[in-house]
Parts: sequence; structure tokens; C-alpha cells
Amino acid sequence: MKSIDFNNYILSLIKEDDIDTIKEDAKVKSKRGVNGEVKHKELVFYSSFQPKLCITSFIKYLLDSNILDKDDKEICKIYFIALLNRLCNTTDFKLTQLNCHRTVLILLILTSKFLYDEYLCNNSWAVSVGLKLSEINNMEVILLELLDYNIFISSEQLLHVNKSIDFNKKGNDSMVSINID
Repeated sequence: MKSIDFNNYILSLIKEDDIDTIKEDAKVKSKRGVNGEVKHKELVFYSSFQPKLCITSFIKYLLDSNILDKDDKEICKIYFIALLNRLCNTTDFKLTQLNCHRTVLILLILTSKFLYDEYLCNNSWAVSVGLKLSEINNMEVILLELLDYNIFISSEQLLHVNKSIDFNKKGNDSMVSINID
């Protein structure tokens, strides 16, 4: 079994941005479907520029902030990884350098809402990362649509992910190792 740390695992899921494809998708976005719905809604996840903060630092910031309960970080990471895997493996959504920050943010929001009885409102998340509340709300709805409004992860799936993760208690709190079969 090959082991990879949490950050490298996330990086392994990120595909290179094909700017021409993104521009073409943007043209398609402006076209409306039969019922007036916008096609390629997932384009709202794309940043217009490469964020200065790398994705691993962004995840560390989110995990180390007071947004998430420190005692439950491990289960939060497990649930987050399971949701990220579902998004990447069961939809046409592609995690790229220009959409990974917003995607990770919304997945962590959904994770916290599912796991915690008391969670931060979307406005608190928006303020903490410098986005508009309307953007957070819109991306949350779109991500839920992509996941068919199913963010439940079975105990079997969580156990499978948990068996694949070795939390590194000695070093960086946001680091975990993931075993890849």
C-alpha cells in the first residue's frame, strides 16, 4: 500500500487548467437551456486569477482557524475527503487550480453543517475568506445539485477512508497520510 500525505493527496486531484476550455465553457455559460437554466453552473467556482495562497496553505488556514472545532478535526478531514472523492468520482466536475479553493471551502462548509449541530452561518465563512455571502450561497446550492443533494457518507465509507488515513500527531496538525491501494 502506497502512502501519501493529505496535502499531496489534494494536489493529486487537481488537474491543470486548460484556459481555452474554460473560455469556451464561459461562452456556453451565457447560453440558456430549454427551461432558461444556465448550463455549466460549476463555472462559478472558478477564480478569475490564480489565488496567491496555495491550496494546501488555504486548507491549513481553514482547519487551523476557529471555524472548525479542534476536537473534531480528524472526523472533519475524513468526511471532507469522502465528499471530495464523491464529487470528483461521480460527477463531471474537475478540480483545477482555478476552482480548488472555492470547492474546498464549500465542501468544508457542507461537512461542518452535516457533522455539527451548531455550525457557523455562511456569512461567517464569507467574511473569513473574503467572499460575498451571495457567492457562498450560490456555490453551496450548485455543489449540492452536483451531488444530487446527497452529502450523507455511510459509516462503511467513512471507515474505508479512515483506514486509508494515518493522522500525523507528531508534526503539523493539518497533515494526514492517505494510503493509496
